[in-house]
Amino acid sequence: MIKFEDNAVLLVKEAFKKYFIEKDVDFILDHASSNDDIPLFGVVKPDWECEYAIISEYERVHNVSDSVCMVSARVSLKDITRPQINEETVVNGTFLCKDISGKIAFTSIHLSQMNGRTFNRVMNGFNDTIYNKALKHIYDVVLEYDALNNNFSYDPLKYREMFQVDTHFVSMDQWFWSMCTDCLHADDVDLLDIFRNSDISKRVRNENFVVSNDIRIRNKEKGFIWVNMVVVFIPNEARNNIAKVFVLFKNVDDKKKKELSFIEKSKIDRLTGLYTKDYFERVVSDYIAVEDKYALAIIDIDGYRAINDKFGRISSDEILVKIAKIVEKNTPSHDIIGRIGGDEFAVLIKFENDKAKMKELAEKMISETRFEYKDENTSQEIKCSVGIAVSDETTKTFEDIYEKADKNIFEAKLKPGKNAYVVN
Repeated sequence: MIKFEDNAVLLVKEAFKKYFIEKDVDFILDHASSNDDIPLFGVVKPDWECEYAIISEYERVHNVSDSVCMVSARVSLKDITRPQINEETVVNGTFLCKDISGKIAFTSIHLSQMNGRTFNRVMNGFNDTIYNKALKHIYDVVLEYDALNNNFSYDPLKYREMFQVDTHFVSMDQWFWSMCTDCLHADDVDLLDIFRNSDISKRVRNENFVVSNDIRIRNKEKGFIWVNMVVVFIPNEARNNIAKVFVLFKNVDDKKKKELSFIEKSKIDRLTGLYTKDYFERVVSDYIAVEDKYALAIIDIDGYRAINDKFGRISSDEILVKIAKIVEKNTPSHDIIGRIGGDEFAVLIKFENDKAKMKELAEKMISETRFEYKDENTSQEIKCSVGIAVSDETTKTFEDIYEKADKNIFEAKLKPGKNAYVVN
């Protein structure tokens, strides 16, 4: 019985023959898992005028799993329309193959570009051009792929400083698969979709040649670190494909973590640990956009200004924290809680718009948030009022439901002695 890997090699050999000899790109597309979705790097509609013969070929298979393997292949081509020219064109290819219900399909393909020139063996090192020198000063790691001459170059020492691994990449394919399988954070792998054939074609047509993303890469010493990856596609003279690709990396770990920390802090109220007003509104708006059964409760401390004047800021903050904890304790974990004002809290109650149940919740909140606060020889009874609005056909946005709840809390505070609720 022929093994899966052997069948994959046979399919790759046939693909080379169909593509380079018969100029049949449809064979590759017909054996793709999804014609429009798989990365096809360097695969173009064969339009070269010369006729080729395969002089030699080499394939090597690498097992990824029981149903997935990667075939690294190289084919030497001779232009038989110009026998006087004693040159061979060497094309490298990487095919990711998958067994789908007993049939082998390509899930991605990388080919070095057809150019009719002698293959130049890769040398790891840059040309001493002013441009590359400038890039090296701006970025920590610079990778250059010359698609016309099939050259891939980079500085392994610089690469090691960032990635903390020794590498000896000799092709764009090797680097690409190393990034996908060994380096990138799982949540960021999709960002390499920029190398999909359809994406590159659109970029060339639209002259949108630069892509910049912050990604997480594995670092042996620090775990995952943030780097800025800039990919620059340089088109060929005909503007129908790429001539060069620059992949540029810059360590932005400290800066990015500070930004994320700031963003995270902007979501959370520092005193109570609840969502801030802006973030609460955003999260609730997202929920309301897809759900129609909910209620919004507003809890407001009665006479808070007088309490603050009487006890001072420190004691007032202690009261706010205690109220926040009481609200959290009496709210299901799937509901959304925020501090939306100085002494005002809000709860989005999910999956519920029954007025009777909301009245029960309001009564419980009124009772639980009533307590005596003592500070040395002074005490004060702390009370809250509650306004709850339930969703109906008129509540389509956060503003709609908030307006109703805000009106209810206003009416509750007008009641004698406050410490009341209004639900409708």
